[in-house]
Amino acid sequence: MVQEQGVDDRAEVLARREQNALLTRLLVAFAFSIPAFIVGIVFVSLLPPTSALRNYFTEPLWINVPRSTWALFFLATPIWLFVDDIFHLKAITEILNLWRRGTPLFQRFLKFGSMNLLV
Repeated sequence: MVQEQGVDDRAEVLARREQNALLTRLLVAFAFSIPAFIVGIVFVSLLPPTSALRNYFTEPLWINVPRSTWALFFLATPIWLFVDDIFHLKAITEILNLWRRGTPLFQRFLKFGSMNLLV
């Protein structure tokens, strides 16, 4: 005999799944923040100006942009795409709901924006 899953059991499974997804995002963000801190703060600011490592990261690589800036760009891009996609999806949903047919024009401009759009 197969027991049907109750609403409370299903809600618990969904909550656990969402918590695991958020934990994964947190761990990925933390894993990328350590090298970003080392490159952006330690190598560029805290090392003495005569350090070879500091000079390596502060010299321009391409289009007169320092290596440290490129490294931070490549470290921040996966975070922006993967970890922040929750905010991007919510912001897109809010914009689409605000600009759907039937919404008065003055309400579209007066009610525009939320914390999801700020992130």
